[in-house]
Amino acid sequence: MHPRASKLIAAIEAKNYSAPPGPNVGRSFLGLSAELGAGKSFLAFPSSRARSVETLLAKRSSECFSGVTPASPDADGLRKRIEKKIKNWVVQG
Repeated sequence: MHPRASKLIAAIEAKNYSAPPGPNVGRSFLGLSAELGAGKSFLAFPSSRARSVETLLAKRSSECFSGVTPASPDADGLRKRIEKKIKNWVVQG
């Protein structure tokens, strides 16, 4: 059985694109994050030039992390957000 969305702490969709993702990727991600719950979804990808996706997600509760590669500052930022989500969940639980 899949876990219920209401029990979800955080969800990460990570994609490895050879070119910057376009607005269709952002729209698909928004649909997924709407199903999983506001403020619980993160989109991460290695390209640092995905302005259309970043603009689309800028005023949403889901977060976008571009330029995520191993040991990059962007990967560190994503890791810190995940750690914060888990710590908040532990304190609330």
